[in-house]
Amino acid sequence: MTRLIGMAAVIAMISGCSRVQIAYTQLDWLLPYYIKTYVELNVEQSGLLDQRVEAILSWHCSTHLHAYASFLRSANLDFQTENITYEALLEYSIRIEGFWKEILLQASPAISELLLNADQSQLDELFNSFIVRNEEWRAEFTKMTSEEIQQDKRKHMNKELKRWFGPLQSSQKNAVQKWSINFTPLGLEGLHMREAWQRRLYRLTLDADNQSMLLDKLREMIINPEQYRSPEYQQRLDHNRNETIWLIHAVVNSLTQRQKDHVNRRVRSIASDFDELSCNSDQVVSSVSHTITGQ
Repeated sequence: MTRLIGMAAVIAMISGCSRVQIAYTQLDWLLPYYIKTYVELNVEQSGLLDQRVEAILSWHCSTHLHAYASFLRSANLDFQTENITYEALLEYSIRIEGFWKEILLQASPAISELLLNADQSQLDELFNSFIVRNEEWRAEFTKMTSEEIQQDKRKHMNKELKRWFGPLQSSQKNAVQKWSINFTPLGLEGLHMREAWQRRLYRLTLDADNQSMLLDKLREMIINPEQYRSPEYQQRLDHNRNETIWLIHAVVNSLTQRQKDHVNRRVRSIASDFDELSCNSDQVVSSVSHTITGQ
């Protein structure tokens, strides 16, 4: 659920105006559909899921979309300057992580409610689905050589930078090349961390006696995911974020006027799209809060 809600924000960062509209306005059915690919729900559970998804999306469009628009416009102002700093880009990264964590925390009551309303056969189905998809990812990953992984990373980064800034200059392509070499794939270590988190969640569903207990523990897992990561894994995450920020720093500080005009047009379009999609209202936020918590 939270992955797809957050997808609307991710799509906004990398795609055109029409796709933002299409993706966001279809989340009300995409979210339930996605969840049902993991576990079969009965009629009552499906109705509950639809209500919770509607409430979360109402909260999201009333609290986050204007903030996304403001975030994009602020970043664009920095991108139009000549000397954006590493520290400024790091702050943007932290803000994006903050947006994502807010979504996770807002969705956590609905997630815990659905888990507690599931019977044992549904829980087994859900976590078996996790196992199957983890194995599919493992098989796909082990097929690729380190050179292929590096090439794939470089290809996707070039694509996204071009989407934002237009055709890249030689120096910018060289920066991407250097980034792809220095980037450390999380690989199977990332999968191991995911599996450990999923096992912890499964144990919670067996041990929790009520929604409040499950919710508290689930929030703790969301707020402090670092506690489930090995020091080596956390070091890789920190290293990759640092390398990516330095890449963006190099590209943004070498933008031509044509590239600045390109990103300016895209930001104006996407930010405007977010403003139009927003349903900002204090009454909506209050109503959503009661719906999600069941009070």
